[in-house]
Amino acid sequence: MKKIIVLYLSTKYSNIKNLKNFILNYKKFKSGLNHRLIVCFKNLNSLELKVRKKFLKKLKYEEYIDPSIENDHEWASIKRVSQKFHPNIIFYMNDTSYPIKNNWLKIISSKFKSKRIIGCSASMSSWATNSYFRRLGDNFFVYFYKYIYFNLFVPKFPNPHLRFNGLLFHSSDYLKFIKDKKVKKRIKAYILESGYQGFTNYFKSKKYEIFVVNSDGKLFSEKDWKSSNTYAFKNQDKLIISDHNTRDYLKLNIFKKRKKQKIVWG
Repeated sequence: MKKIIVLYLSTKYSNIKNLKNFILNYKKFKSGLNHRLIVCFKNLNSLELKVRKKFLKKLKYEEYIDPSIENDHEWASIKRVSQKFHPNIIFYMNDTSYPIKNNWLKIISSKFKSKRIIGCSASMSSWATNSYFRRLGDNFFVYFYKYIYFNLFVPKFPNPHLRFNGLLFHSSDYLKFIKDKKVKKRIKAYILESGYQGFTNYFKSKKYEIFVVNSDGKLFSEKDWKSSNTYAFKNQDKLIISDHNTRDYLKLNIFKKRKKQKIVWG
């Protein structure tokens, strides 16, 4: 059996502190499973690349330098990695992520099988519903644009979807989904995550099983995602992979946590 690929994305748009945190926690928390660590470097100049590789020198990893010169976001980078290392099972982590539990990969991968997508967290939140309220910093033109755009392409609340981070999938499945989709703006990336034709809904339409797994190794179907205690609920004690959004939630006071929970779970 081929080793699972753990894909970590390191881009010029992310502070190098994120890479340091990933390295620290990747060493601290044992994966529990032999795997290939692929670090995908994106849009870095030669000096930035040299510095980041220096920090990684004590890790056993393979580098993949994304040939794209534009910011076509994580979706296109994952596509190119999937093509390069196809066929293979891939566990994807974005550049703010790192494991926070021992045996993290063993737990996640033990639940994988054909026609199944596994995530480490999920949400019922809707960009369409949230667009009714103007965000701080958005002028009226931006507010109106987002309102129209999101209501065209995103289901209203509840909008069940896997968060596009800490995801386990087969490269062939991802390539079937992404095809020739172009992602030049962050707003399009949001649509691919949770839109009508987004990642989760695509695989639902193909009759795939969609699960969240928590640190107890328990699988949760859509109706029980909240109870997995992995995102915006209680203290997220069962989360396996941390990212900037899960950490931001933990920093909130009790009243703001309740507000966040309402947005995510209703």
